[in-house]
Amino acid sequence: MLSTASLFSQTNEWTGGGGDNLWTNPLNWSLGHTPLPTESVEIGGIYSVTIPTGSNISIYELQSSADPFTIQSGATLNIEYFFNHLSGGKLINNGQINITYANNLGVNLFGTLINNGDIDLLNSSTYGIIVKEAQLINNGTIDIINSASVAIFSGNVPIVGYSRKITNNIGGLINIGDIEDDAIWLNDTLINHGSIIINDVNRHVTNVPAQGIYIDVDGNLENHGSLIITDVDDDGITNHNRITNMAGGEILISTFDRYGIYNDAFWYNYGYLEISGSISSDGDPGIYLDNRFDNESGGEVVIDGNYFIDDGVDCNLGTFYNKAGASLEVKQVTVYGLRVDGGNFDNDGTIIISDITEQFAYGIECLTNFWNDGAITMDDIKGGIRAAGFSFENNGSITMTNMKGTCLKTEDEFHNMANGSVEISGVPGETIVAGISSLDDALGYNPFINDGTIEISNTAIAIDQRDGTIENNGSITISDSDFGINQW
Repeated sequence: MLSTASLFSQTNEWTGGGGDNLWTNPLNWSLGHTPLPTESVEIGGIYSVTIPTGSNISIYELQSSADPFTIQSGATLNIEYFFNHLSGGKLINNGQINITYANNLGVNLFGTLINNGDIDLLNSSTYGIIVKEAQLINNGTIDIINSASVAIFSGNVPIVGYSRKITNNIGGLINIGDIEDDAIWLNDTLINHGSIIINDVNRHVTNVPAQGIYIDVDGNLENHGSLIITDVDDDGITNHNRITNMAGGEILISTFDRYGIYNDAFWYNYGYLEISGSISSDGDPGIYLDNRFDNESGGEVVIDGNYFIDDGVDCNLGTFYNKAGASLEVKQVTVYGLRVDGGNFDNDGTIIISDITEQFAYGIECLTNFWNDGAITMDDIKGGIRAAGFSFENNGSITMTNMKGTCLKTEDEFHNMANGSVEISGVPGETIVAGISSLDDALGYNPFINDGTIEISNTAIAIDQRDGTIENNGSITISDSDFGINQW
């Protein structure tokens, strides 16, 4: 059915009486003329319709289940109000579609839409495109600008018997800007091989967050291409089900007010993920975990706080797995490079943390569990590692250089295992306050155990043993330090 607004316009129905499928043939229309800019248009599902090259068509609104409805290259369809694309219909756009003032929503999509041309959707007061029982396949360009709610909404309960999918193919561009609430709300599948750009997502209801992409409990995002999200009032991406960034895929998130990523489900990264803070980031983490995050072999995660993000990664629940062959770099955050408090961190790959200079900052704060079988490098940080949780086990390598405070502060169990190595080195003349500070037994905690190798140089105090027990079964080498071991 057409919208209530159609009550104020005439309806011109397709009859096919002209003997061809051309929109431009007046004999194909119930009113005896081709549709006017003030008329609503209805096309039934038993027909195929073509807007030929060179046509410039303007109508009020369109309801169609035509299969196929083809807009040829060089043709333009202008819709003032909205497009209701019914189940069973197929629209193939090789030209230009303009929906310039969608007073309610732009496209209500039940059928298949294949875009090989350009679609411009402006000024929707609710949704830009609602994907209900449909396939949206984009090989061209879709611009959704100034939507008062959600630009692309696929958030309904999945319907049994229907396959709802949004596919942005190689060469396809989806550009979303000046949106209130969420740019994309997904309760189905989005596969991106092309480019998706999201910019300027605004919260217009005080207690309702605005996200670049919101993945609902049945949503699935698979990225092979480029996904850029910037200037978002709340989270860059909120994930409640599954996101996979494939090898060759790129996700760039910047200028967000809350989290770059909030994840309480499953995230698998095989590609490149970059999160950048800005003055609007308001101190929150780049990645906040309430579930599992897997940085797979070949995956690269870079978090650059630009001194506006408190923590690079905050493991509140679940585990961050940095797999063998994967890399994680955190720099220029203000408090913690990695904070593990309630969750866990398991590293078999490479971690690089640098340039964290606030007074009480640490590269890693572990209040629960951290397992390292890979390589951790820290440089130019006020404090290196604070191990104050259940356990911190190192069976890989930890290298700290140009440190400014305590490199390794143990307030609970720290175990440097047989294959583990810890190397701490300061700059001559600018000595580190303490290489290792052990504070545990007096508080009823567990000891510092070394079964591997530890090398400490250029420190004021190499080992500052306050109340804790240090059990050494391996090798500890101290050089160029004012004090080797200071026992309190």
